[in-house]
Amino acid sequence: MTGPSVTRLQQVSETLGFRGCRDSVSPSSLIRDIQERRGQEPCFASEKSFACAAVDCEWGGDCQEMMSVWIC
Repeated sequence: MTGPSVTRLQQVSETLGFRGCRDSVSPSSLIRDIQERRGQEPCFASEKSFACAAVDCEWGGDCQEMMSVWIC
């Protein structure tokens, strides 16, 4: 993933109230946790991503990039 670093994702998750060690969580899982905490569909890099039409998603570019890697 070329998007936000794990450190940046951990900082965002902490501002949203996540506590404890999240070092063992994958970046994709952490992004889904952040989406859920924000009241968004936790769909990053999941099957739901294939039908995604969201144009305002902050993770969209990274998600679409990951999907193209899976397809190749």
